[in-house]
Amino acid sequence: MDPMTIVSPTISLVGGGLAGGALSLYFNRRYYLRKMRTELYPDLEKMVRAYEIRSLLPEGKGWIVDGRKYRPGPSDDDFRATRREFISRLVGFNELKEARELRGTMISSMIPPDPDDGFPTAELEKEADALSQCFKTIQRKLNLH
Repeated sequence: MDPMTIVSPTISLVGGGLAGGALSLYFNRRYYLRKMRTELYPDLEKMVRAYEIRSLLPEGKGWIVDGRKYRPGPSDDDFRATRREFISRLVGFNELKEARELRGTMISSMIPPDPDDGFPTAELEKEADALSQCFKTIQRKLNLH
């Protein structure tokens, strides 16, 4: 028996298996990232809308807007809790580049509490821009635009 009769089908099987495995890996990864973007989309849309509403009347909200610092009011607690929850939930989407960039921007825009008045601040305009950019990216990648 010729040794090539055994080696040739074995090489063909292994080579085809590797190509099939690589294709499977590529498509599984692609659909996994699409699933993650689909899961992130409703939360992201909710936050974009919340920031749009906040940008209408920023007075008395306890944040830095146009370089002015506002003290938080009791009506601000819901927004701050939603924002805090959203930032912590973004950790679950770290495999998405746009989610990593958004989370980094939101964390870097936070400013430690001022010793004089004791409340933390954040630059909401930076966060709103990053949210809007991430939202547009996800819409484009999900073909929703």
